[in-house]
Amino acid sequence: MSGLTANPPVPSNTQAVAGYSSGVYTPVLTGPGGTPPTYTGTPPTGGYARVGNLVFATVAMSNAAGGVAGVGPAQLILSLPFPVSAGMFPTRLIIGSYRNSGTERSILGAVSPGTTTLFLYRDQVNGSNADQVIFTCADQNGADRAIVAQFYYPTDAP
Repeated sequence: MSGLTANPPVPSNTQAVAGYSSGVYTPVLTGPGGTPPTYTGTPPTGGYARVGNLVFATVAMSNAAGGVAGVGPAQLILSLPFPVSAGMFPTRLIIGSYRNSGTERSILGAVSPGTTTLFLYRDQVNGSNADQVIFTCADQNGADRAIVAQFYYPTDAP
């Protein structure tokens, strides 16, 4: 997870791309009913590139020491730069990885159609079984923690 960045992709040529826009946004990480972690090394940073109705987003946040550790079983939720298309099916997809006290694992996301909400999940390995479980505030309770994600989704926003 070195080299954390949330810079949006930029077209490689100088020609204007129809319907293209890019920018940065400040993703908000919440955990309703719990204490979401804070990040002092790299505060939550996000970038996006939008081509027509497709949004490509990147998010990065990290902490090596200090900050507030996450507490509780509440699911972590990440804000998005544009609302998700109302017709989008909320499938869970691997969007990046997380680190907590030296453990690194995949992180999954599921959008909520018609909102700017991305629900976070993680993999859980029990012997030879692998499951997907909610990614909670407590899953980011170590001093050394990070979340890095890249994903895309459709939007109906003008």
